[in-house]
Amino acid sequence: MSLILIKDTISPDLKKRAAAAADKRPLLQRMGTAVVGLGKEAFTDSTKRPAYWAPRKDEKPHPLLLESGTLEASLQGERIQGDRVIISSSTAYAATHQLGRDHIPARPFLPFHKSGEITALGRTRVESALTAALRARGL
Repeated sequence: MSLILIKDTISPDLKKRAAAAADKRPLLQRMGTAVVGLGKEAFTDSTKRPAYWAPRKDEKPHPLLLESGTLEASLQGERIQGDRVIISSSTAYAATHQLGRDHIPARPFLPFHKSGEITALGRTRVESALTAALRARGL
């Protein structure tokens, strides 16, 4: 027994959806933007942070991690690598503040727990961004 395809019956709409879903870059970019946005909000809104920030030990007048605004402004999430979006910072000290080091306590601003798991709010924001991106593509 053999089968021969006589006619391709996939609908134009389904073809369009399949083609739109194939390019993951815009979806990943939207999800990365959501993570970066939440990270930036965490600098001034403690409810958006994945963990408590230890209070400062000095008497400086500016809020923690906000003296110049460089760290907050340096966050980026648009570099795509395969099926991943890379969240990065151009500052040398971003990882130190996110994860802590030696005598510097962790003051995480990106929506990830120390274990690497995304926070509930982070997951909600990423899922919302993905849903919006899919809708914008007609999916």
